[in-house]
Amino acid sequence: MYKDLPDPLLRFDCITNRFVLLEDYVTPEYTVPKGEYTDGASRPEFAEILGVHRYDRHLPACIVHDWMYRHAIGSKREADAMFERNLLRCVKLFGFPEHLVKPMVAAVVVGGRGNY
Repeated sequence: MYKDLPDPLLRFDCITNRFVLLEDYVTPEYTVPKGEYTDGASRPEFAEILGVHRYDRHLPACIVHDWMYRHAIGSKREADAMFERNLLRCVKLFGFPEHLVKPMVAAVVVGGRGNY
């Protein structure tokens, strides 16, 4: 289950306030094309107090999830399941806090909006 997620090569765009991929992002399941972008964890500001930062060691999971939502890759349920899988990978590979996985997944299941 925990195959490696690579460290993404990104550039921060100050005008759009998001990260842009400088090369294809190849995961075990998908290749997110160069030029795609992520705004990190879209969440209410109060989530910062709870430890859910916009940009953190969960960014690889956000890259794939944002791309899936934007282009309706698979179903919303599949995108949310992939988000959870990749968050768990981020726990193992990058030391992302495991206690944040379930609340973040619940948030996208309930409030996530994409092109579905």
